[in-house]
Amino acid sequence: MAAARKALLEERSRLRDELAIAIEAPGQMTYGSQAAAATHVFEQQRDLALRGRSENQLALVEAALARIDDGRFGACVRCGQPVAPERLEALPWAEHCIDCARLRSGSRRHRPNGSSASLRSAKPPGDSRASPCGPHWSRTDRPNAPTS
Repeated sequence: MAAARKALLEERSRLRDELAIAIEAPGQMTYGSQAAAATHVFEQQRDLALRGRSENQLALVEAALARIDDGRFGACVRCGQPVAPERLEALPWAEHCIDCARLRSGSRRHRPNGSSASLRSAKPPGDSRASPCGPHWSRTDRPNAPTS
């Protein structure tokens, strides 16, 4: 646990330093500088996106440090099962065991029609098949599925 705390403190320090750097606002655009201005705006948008990622990462690190302090570090926040030591060594801020992390990443997938339902959990009406990850369709199970 001491190694995890050390890694988390180092990551927190790195992220705080990264977030302390100001993002430069675009300057006044003059005639003929549209390409330069567009490049600068692109770079600013990229920097803002990276800043958002760093802010999210810092929140994960802070939460992991709080779990260490509370004595909950190493247990999955969803199911309570132990998080694999190898996973914590690679990602000391990991809050989910690998099975719950897979379920979470699968639930973020969206259907092409824009609905928020997971492709993995979608099933035709009346389909009672079940698996640990939810029902799965084969090519012939789906309504209007193209055949090879």
